[in-house]
Amino acid sequence: MDFGRRTALYVEEHVSEVGSLTAWQVAPQVWASKTHGRMQVAHAEAWMKVGNRMVATGLPFSGFHDWLEMESYDSETRKLLTDWSLAHRAQMIEVHLAVRSRLVRMGVTVANLALGNLMQTHEGLDTMAKAYGETMARLRREGSLGRSR
Repeated sequence: MDFGRRTALYVEEHVSEVGSLTAWQVAPQVWASKTHGRMQVAHAEAWMKVGNRMVATGLPFSGFHDWLEMESYDSETRKLLTDWSLAHRAQMIEVHLAVRSRLVRMGVTVANLALGNLMQTHEGLDTMAKAYGETMARLRREGSLGRSR
């Protein structure tokens, strides 16, 4: 499942010696990302560039983030992601994260408390893909996609 990557409206990538991140806007109200290795501030900044495009639409939005291959992130990066999410919480409908690393899962759990349990974690892509499919189907029914996926 590529979560709309092949037909993305906008893409940001950052690759370093310790990790990589690709984030993309699937539709006016949906975005996604995929990470590998250790997330650093520069990776989070690329993620937020796409997030800021979502915020700029003024529309409520959903996120689907494949962080299964993310091994860790430092406290500065974790704080940056959490602060950005808190600042834009009112526009977020749902946030799904596929997470494997215990360290990443622990950070997500703490951030989720601050966000009022907005985020749903998945241990694999099957359940997240199901949620993505349901969101895209709902947006199609509502005529909110802008273009078909």
